[in-house]
Amino acid sequence: MQNVFYKEQRQRDLNQNPVSILANATIGMRDKARQILDVFWTPFDIRFSNILDRLSKHEKLLELEWTISEADINLIHANLWERELESIQIKQKAMAGELETLKMNTMCKCEHLFMLMFAADL
Repeated sequence: MQNVFYKEQRQRDLNQNPVSILANATIGMRDKARQILDVFWTPFDIRFSNILDRLSKHEKLLELEWTISEADINLIHANLWERELESIQIKQKAMAGELETLKMNTMCKCEHLFMLMFAADL
């Protein structure tokens, strides 16, 4: 149904072309001259307002699709950054655990050394 509408619309646009007026054998020279004058005299934005309206609609659709695509890309990047942040947090927790283990080992060694030094003094 939609294709039929666009075909009819395109045909109307093409029928306003001066060449199609001259090629039409069913109308007289005076009518042809009047139609050609009308084609050239009518301002562009009025003559082709239907085409300009369709172009405007298509432009809005493209902008909407572009916005949706950008949102999808941003969502993908946000998910990647979220995974990277989780990975960093896991590594950070593991390093904190290793640091705590090193502190405990160091304290144990210090206590052991202190006890050895204290026992040597006795």
